[in-house]
Amino acid sequence: MKSNQQILQSYPCLLCGRNDFIHVIDWTDRHSQPVSLSVCKTCGLRQLNPRMDDEGLTQFYSSNYYKQYSMDKKSENPTWVKRKHRIAKEILDAVGNHRLLQGLRLLDIGCGHGFLITEAKTRGASVSGIEPSVRHAKRLQERGFDVYSGSLEQYATDQPGSYDIVTCSHVLEHSENPGKFLQCAGSLLARDGLLCAEVPNAEWQTNYGKHPVSIHTAHLCYHTERSLRALFEISGLSVLSTSYGLHGGSVRVVSSRGFPKDLLDMELDDPEEIRRKTLLAFKRHTAPQPVRQFWYALRMTRKGIVKWRFKRAQNSS
Repeated sequence: MKSNQQILQSYPCLLCGRNDFIHVIDWTDRHSQPVSLSVCKTCGLRQLNPRMDDEGLTQFYSSNYYKQYSMDKKSENPTWVKRKHRIAKEILDAVGNHRLLQGLRLLDIGCGHGFLITEAKTRGASVSGIEPSVRHAKRLQERGFDVYSGSLEQYATDQPGSYDIVTCSHVLEHSENPGKFLQCAGSLLARDGLLCAEVPNAEWQTNYGKHPVSIHTAHLCYHTERSLRALFEISGLSVLSTSYGLHGGSVRVVSSRGFPKDLLDMELDDPEEIRRKTLLAFKRHTAPQPVRQFWYALRMTRKGIVKWRFKRAQNSS
């Protein structure tokens, strides 16, 4: 078994491919693993650098991830299950704004416990899935779902097909090559097919959540709406819409097949501003107890206002 020192390596930026970073913090995640957060000087994407190598990531997701992050235990938590159901419904609602799911072929990448494919099936779609965890893939297969156990790249080679809808819920932030991942996912789309991906919203997490003290080895990067949109566009996917889930806690893109665009033509995050806000949030989370309590109360108040506004907007639409 490799040690942490052996599996941590420096890599180019996950968005623009450059090697020029601004170091933000070194931290120990909730599983006592060392993590180092940096911001790319070119595109402003927050990411772990150095991080696990490709071999370590493959081994981690095929076996250790679901155990280490207590995914089975979480599935017994009603609040967690309700949250996952909500994510699945909101993703399919976003897709439904462009195409009705009835009768369409849908592929869900990283289907986990099957929340999204279950919901899609109830809406009349013909569903398939890809799941790297052998155990979770087997569980879904036993429930009658067509689920491939392996990676997206393996699936595209072994079982190439054409789908009307391809989804990936909270998967891209785990990918060691998200551009290649999206290109591969896009290759599975029918001519008029749609690809929808949702990831945690780093901007919201910085303002109202626990970023950056919540960073961990499983999440390699932390997207905003701007960086997620840019990732799709440079990967040859045309962004049709962006929206937010979980009252702003996540951000999603619905896209179609297109042509790669130049990153320099896009509106990107300011690296120095990202660094400043991230360090400020870090100081709030690690301040002495009385100061933390004050900032926590203020953050919860602001978070409550944001949630109220989202609910109001949803009810009026």
